[in-house]
Amino acid sequence: MNTIIFSGATINSWIFSIFLCVIAPLCFLWFFKKKTGAKITSFLIGIGFSLLFSFIIYTVLNIILLQIFGLGFLFRSDNHPVFTFLYDIIIAGLMAFAGCLLGLKHMIKKHPDKNNALLFGLGMGSFECMMNCGAVYITNIIAAVFINSIGSNEYFSKLNLSAAELKQTYSSFALLASTPAHTYIIQATYFLLLLCIHTALAIMLYPALQKTENEKAKHLLPLVAVLQILGYVPIYLANIPSLQNSMILLTGAFIFTFILSLLSYQLYQKITK
Repeated sequence: MNTIIFSGATINSWIFSIFLCVIAPLCFLWFFKKKTGAKITSFLIGIGFSLLFSFIIYTVLNIILLQIFGLGFLFRSDNHPVFTFLYDIIIAGLMAFAGCLLGLKHMIKKHPDKNNALLFGLGMGSFECMMNCGAVYITNIIAAVFINSIGSNEYFSKLNLSAAELKQTYSSFALLASTPAHTYIIQATYFLLLLCIHTALAIMLYPALQKTENEKAKHLLPLVAVLQILGYVPIYLANIPSLQNSMILLTGAFIFTFILSLLSYQLYQKITK
């Protein structure tokens, strides 16, 4: 096997991505709490419902549909890339919407104001950032430092893997090392934009869950569900190798997030305490 070496640019891109997806949201949490007096428990409830719906129930649902019901052949990217893409964004979007709807409804019983609704959405988005970028990139950094220090062959020999497992592990690390560093920053940017979308949609859902608000606000629920699904489009499109570094895709994601954030900010300003 060829020797694998992780460049400084790759490791630095992971460190910067961790700052974007972990440190930056926590800094905003501290600033917003200090400014408004909102409860950190709202942020933690958002994390809890994101864990429950976007990870646990999402995984169980995939097992039921793809393995137990045998639909896995239909939703494989190598066989049916379009069906797979649609399945991924719909399931991910609906699970996130359900978690936001039920979690926000639960949260506002104790903290019924718009500032805590914002922190709830921030918690949901932050957890996805921390899991998909923070935890993954921290693990990558640890492995990369070991591989660079003792050599890839020595590192793999200490893992005590079978031949098939060793081949797969080597291929995975070789792909990590050969991927351009800026690709990781772009991936982190998509999840940071998704964090903004989660926060914006939590604010949009908030009026529909208030008893004192007009019943017309409840008509926003289907729209919010669709917007949540659309929020996952750039992330899953970016999994396609030819689109990983697409500036058109990234620009489109920025525009979509900016418009959604602007609308939610205007709504946030109109909501009274």
